[in-house]
Amino acid sequence: MPIVEKHHEYHKQKQYCKPHMLYTITVNLCTLLGRHLNQFLAKIRHFSWKNAQYGLMESYKDYLEPEGKECHPQLKTGFQLFKGDYLPQDGFSAHGNPKEGYYIDFEKVLENIQDEQNMSSAIIGQPGSGKTVIMKRLAQRLMIENDCCEPKPMKTGGKGLKQNCGQYDFVLYMNFRDIQDSDDVTLYEVIFSPLVTKVNQKEAQYGLRAIMSGKIKVIMFFDGLDQATWLPRFDRTVGHWEKANTATIFGNILKGDLLQNVPIVLSSREHSVALLPELLRPSFVAALVGFTEEDAKNLYCQLMGNDSGLDWDVMKMSNPGMHYMCLTPLFLIFYTIARKLDPSEPPTCASGIMVLVFRQLMECENTPNLERVNVTQIIDKLKKMAYHGTREKRVIFEEKDLTEYQLEYKDISGMVIKAPGEAIHAHKIFEGMCRYFFSHQTLQETLAALFIAQMNLTDFKRLVNSKFTEPHWAVVRNFTSGILMNERVKSKLTDDILKSDDLASKAAYLLQSFKDQLKEVLPPAEKLDLLTSLQEADDFDVMKDYATDLDLSHKAITSASMSMLCSLIGRCSTMKSLTLRNCGIDKDLLLVLANRTGDLHIKIEELDLRGNIYWTDLDVWKRGLRHLEIATLVIDAPCDEQNQTTAEHLLRVLDASKPSVRHFIIDQIKSIRLDIKDVESLSKFDLSQTWINHLSVKPDV
Repeated sequence: MPIVEKHHEYHKQKQYCKPHMLYTITVNLCTLLGRHLNQFLAKIRHFSWKNAQYGLMESYKDYLEPEGKECHPQLKTGFQLFKGDYLPQDGFSAHGNPKEGYYIDFEKVLENIQDEQNMSSAIIGQPGSGKTVIMKRLAQRLMIENDCCEPKPMKTGGKGLKQNCGQYDFVLYMNFRDIQDSDDVTLYEVIFSPLVTKVNQKEAQYGLRAIMSGKIKVIMFFDGLDQATWLPRFDRTVGHWEKANTATIFGNILKGDLLQNVPIVLSSREHSVALLPELLRPSFVAALVGFTEEDAKNLYCQLMGNDSGLDWDVMKMSNPGMHYMCLTPLFLIFYTIARKLDPSEPPTCASGIMVLVFRQLMECENTPNLERVNVTQIIDKLKKMAYHGTREKRVIFEEKDLTEYQLEYKDISGMVIKAPGEAIHAHKIFEGMCRYFFSHQTLQETLAALFIAQMNLTDFKRLVNSKFTEPHWAVVRNFTSGILMNERVKSKLTDDILKSDDLASKAAYLLQSFKDQLKEVLPPAEKLDLLTSLQEADDFDVMKDYATDLDLSHKAITSASMSMLCSLIGRCSTMKSLTLRNCGIDKDLLLVLANRTGDLHIKIEELDLRGNIYWTDLDVWKRGLRHLEIATLVIDAPCDEQNQTTAEHLLRVLDASKPSVRHFIIDQIKSIRLDIKDVESLSKFDLSQTWINHLSVKPDV
């Protein structure tokens, strides 16, 4: 048909399209779109609510919350603490936000993750610190408050999408391990891949368009960044429907180029957040620092029996390092299991706990089928699978893995969790199959360490010489050190757990590797990891040989690492220098220092504590230093609440530092004016001459 005839035909048809017909078409279209969106919301709400339910060891309600009161591990704001890890130190200020490093309660965390200034947030912590529990509790709270915790019947009429009365139309909760890892995916495939069997493509596309347009509001939780086989990166900007690899897509999400108005909350072990490019760092970070002493002791007594409070107090006094480890939820539970198994000899390190727990898992009623088969063979196969999974940075296993390692789920159901096919990230290929993961990542790491310990010597040396220092191996390396070198741990090993003829050769080779690495100039995080491995091996002689000059600047110090440092400097008795600049040292860590050095006399030629927050409680500051003999103390100029250095505050800090400190170097000082009385008071302190040049004396009036 000629173009002119087409034009006349178009106008001829158009005149029959009455206004009421246009209205009807519009209403029907809105109804269709609304129905798709409502179906999408119902399915995704159900998926997230189910995902956010607690696992076997994720609820403390039976022990600490008999009246429904939630008990959370303590949280601190922590962005500055992790800002320097694995990054150049140039440009980092010694003075950060004065609120950083302070405790923050659950309600404040809930507020911060929804603050429009914090479009990405992170919950970080060590293994077993309760990251998943906090993430699930945050997500559940928002689901309930926004009435989107489960699917409900939805009416669709002419107005289309049923609006939710809350702030969010849905709260997405999923695990990083569920996200499809591919070199050619879109945002839709990254975010909604775990829902492929629940949400059809059309519904999800309508849902994503509604999110992009702001028609529906959402907050997204992603648990376990350290369990992903990829790390978010930003190498280019991608569009919402453009294909790229998974790491780039998620990097664009964290940067804010994708899902611009959607708050993102992730959880991770510390090293994965530390490795993120600064451009992708979350704007709000809360660090889990363990239960309070009261809650931890209460839980221990509930698990062990109400008359076990004295046992807790003895452990606290005789093994402070284990005490601080037991403030983390998972290790508190594991320590309790270990104590019940061996009441006569309490474990002294993490690997000692895990060996005993592992023995219990092999014998408990959750693994009845193991009694009917060759236990040793099954455990050896599990070790191999755990090792290769860790080497490939993955915690997810599929049926093909069980087939490859000749394992049957019925024989390992006490240690491995089976997830239904609907949660597999590669549904289109493995439809109907299941995926598997260990009941806790720490169990996988224990099995991997046992596999490494029984490797032949050639393969063992190859591993130690290659990638054994990478961050994701840190926990495995610690366990391996304890298994091979700690005599108390070795005494608990049985032949069905570990059998090898050359353990001594491997122990000697690993120890020499640690020595060689400590001779090098290492980033603070790597040096602290190596020292932790040596502590697990109970080899303080080597530690003190390489730790007389110790610089851990810009490395976040936790209660556990401070306890390890106290053990180290206690064994050294004399240190040339200890630099803890910008390490998040606060009054609580000073209390750890005070408690761990109470019976020791320690000399430190130079202690550098710049960039930390310790002026809030001078009594604690004094207690932290009272057992130390410090030749030179390097600190920032103390400031009052108005961020001003005053003579009165300065004198109080200097006086609280006596008699531990002989000489002071005070950095970041602004000129202050003193009267004659102040000068007389300062004259009794040995101050750095360069600092004194900033002082001026008020003229007599």
